[in-house]
Amino acid sequence: MSEPVALVVEDDGVVAAMVRDWLREDGWEVRLAPTADEALDLADRGRPDLVLLDLVLPGGFDGAALAAHLRLRPGWDRVPMVVMSSRNDAGPAG
Repeated sequence: MSEPVALVVEDDGVVAAMVRDWLREDGWEVRLAPTADEALDLADRGRPDLVLLDLVLPGGFDGAALAAHLRLRPGWDRVPMVVMSSRNDAGPAG
């Protein structure tokens, strides 16, 4: 049986390495992408079993747009996607 595959989309190298190491300890193959464009390139190579993605990414796509784009691909509606973010705001005060 092959290892499950996780796509980690995170531009902070320290955070990406930490998440990669945690997942590898649990038997995951990890593909790292620091930008949405690189994540799309990796997605073209094969659908992962899990996507962990940062909300704030450099370049054209943010994490939410990337997730929406990936969801449009056949079969990707069944891939769990978890958003990671170091953003500290809770939005507008109510």
